[in-house]
Amino acid sequence: MRKKLVSLLIAFVGVALLAIPIYSLQLEYESQYRENAKTAAAQELRRIKEVIQADLKFSLNYAHFLELVIKQNPDFADEELGIYAEMITSENPLVDTVFFTRKGIVDFIYPLPEGGQELLGGDIFKDPTRIASLQYAIENRTAVTQGPLIEENMRVYNRQPIFIEDEFYGFVSISVDFYTLLKENDVTEEKGELSLALQVDSPYSEVPPEVVWGDPSVLEIEPVTEVIEFPGEEWILAAYPKTGWDVLPRQFFFQLLPYYISLIVFFLTVFTFVFLYWDRREKAYFDGLTQTLNKVHFERYVDIQLKLNRGNDAMLLVDLNEFKNINDTYGHSVGDKVLTDVSERIRKTLRTTDKLGRIGGDEFMVYLKDVDSEKNLALIQQKIYEAMKEPFIYRYTYLHATLAIGAVMIPPNATFQQVYEKVDRNMYIQKTAIKEAHKKT
Repeated sequence: MRKKLVSLLIAFVGVALLAIPIYSLQLEYESQYRENAKTAAAQELRRIKEVIQADLKFSLNYAHFLELVIKQNPDFADEELGIYAEMITSENPLVDTVFFTRKGIVDFIYPLPEGGQELLGGDIFKDPTRIASLQYAIENRTAVTQGPLIEENMRVYNRQPIFIEDEFYGFVSISVDFYTLLKENDVTEEKGELSLALQVDSPYSEVPPEVVWGDPSVLEIEPVTEVIEFPGEEWILAAYPKTGWDVLPRQFFFQLLPYYISLIVFFLTVFTFVFLYWDRREKAYFDGLTQTLNKVHFERYVDIQLKLNRGNDAMLLVDLNEFKNINDTYGHSVGDKVLTDVSERIRKTLRTTDKLGRIGGDEFMVYLKDVDSEKNLALIQQKIYEAMKEPFIYRYTYLHATLAIGAVMIPPNATFQQVYEKVDRNMYIQKTAIKEAHKKT
């Protein structure tokens, strides 16, 4: 399990290091894509602004033209004004109606709609939707634009006040069908991947700016905007992608797919290599059955420690009694299990500074650091004996394994061979004593 975790960790770190430049590239691409998308949206809005502004200003300027006509002849006949109105509406398909109000009373409408006779003689100052813009126009002596008005089928009005000899005379008004304006300029609520919306802001209106066309949510997010300025009114034209600025096109992920596949292959390669390396390392350093140090590397470890020993270290040689009988009676698989469990029980009695190795079939050696005295050494031996008192259970069979332990305090400057010979001799003395004790019983 430890090998897998280490291998996974190293492979993950390697992939993470390789993924950093790819991730940086993706972030840079996302940023560039976002900027390009905003630039494209801004360009489209600018185009829409320019054509709408040009068409509307051209259409609404007819009101100023009619103002000059009326100022030259305040006592005009309706037929005369009708000639000009007919000319304007026929030349410009955006203009659908021409109005004239004398002192605020509707005096002329062209073309007169069906039932429009009732509109003549009406007082426009009594219309709450118009009163604010009318007063603004009179006070500032300027034309005002109002609309598109939802309640009037999205009409846009340009109202030009007329003053004769410095006295307010009336209004001449031009109305434009907003939908016709959009159609003429190929403007829809959705342009490709963009959603559009229009918000109207009037300085003379007490009503907060309202969205009169398009998706209102567009103005609540992070749209790009363009402002179309008219006399006394501003149109805020906004655009936002249906999927947002940060949603990358599908082809981008296909472009990055080879990189991600390479990362996966790299991850698996590193994981396999590291896992095999640790596996071989364990096989080279550790006993394959008990996972203790094998004989070669235990001896190397002891040789290094012996050079540092100042007479405080000790060595144990642990041998299982009658292990051959366990193999012969229960089979080698049970014998292997006994060896594994014995090594585990010994390991649990040791300190982290102690080292356990398997040096033969049923023989283990333990190097003990800083034991200090024979008394402490005896206590460690007793712990190991105590650990073996509990039976081993295999397939409902209770087995008892006893040990013979040889122990020696290591003098300074001793060699491994010298220590081994002495601890081996002590172990056999212990084993002989155990056999003699068994014979007596």
